[in-house]
Parts: sequence; C-alpha cells; structure tokens
Amino acid sequence: MLWYLERLDRLQHERAELEAMIGAVNWIEASRWGLDSEARIKVEVDIVISNVIYEVELVYPALFPDTPAFIRPRSSMTTVRWSAHQYGAGGSLCLEWGPDNWRTEVTGAMLLQS
Repeated sequence: MLWYLERLDRLQHERAELEAMIGAVNWIEASRWGLDSEARIKVEVDIVISNVIYEVELVYPALFPDTPAFIRPRSSMTTVRWSAHQYGAGGSLCLEWGPDNWRTEVTGAMLLQS
C-alpha cells in the first residue's frame, strides 16, 4: 500500500511544510506536485544557485516515512554528475539525511534545505 493513501495526515503535513519553506526562501523558483511512473509522489523543484537553475525532483518512496525520501536530478537518465556527493550520474544526491541516519520525522522540506 502506498503511504499517502494510509497516512493522509502525513501527506498534508509534508505539503504544508514544503509550501511554507518555498514561500520563505528565494532559492526555489518553482515547484510542481505529481506522481512518477511507479505511483510515488514526487515534487519537481527548480533550485537557483548563482543564477544557475538545478532541476531536481524530491521523490517519496512507497514506504515513506519509514524509508527515506530522496532528491535527484529531474532527468534520471542524465550522464552528468553534479557532485561527488551523488550516487552515480543522474542518481540521488547524498544529503544530510539518508538511509544511514533516517528518522521518520524528517520531511521533504528538511531534505531540500540540506
């Protein structure tokens, strides 16, 4: 079962936290909510750093919040590696929160800030 069907309260919390954070910062240009091909919730975000737009997606896995959400370049087929802190070209970014230290109270907004 997909987490957002069983835990509507958490979905509402995630959305509220993200919307509040996006409204409070100037480094996010746009965001769009949707589903990926595996019916996982994703949020497409345009992050602006030094006038460069980084198109990323925040993906909530089916077992969220018991498993970590992740952020990756929007085109997972890309061959460009953005950082040494990335799991392969086009892979998810290694952020402050991940599989090794995940806690269920960590939100997507917290991931984007990290």
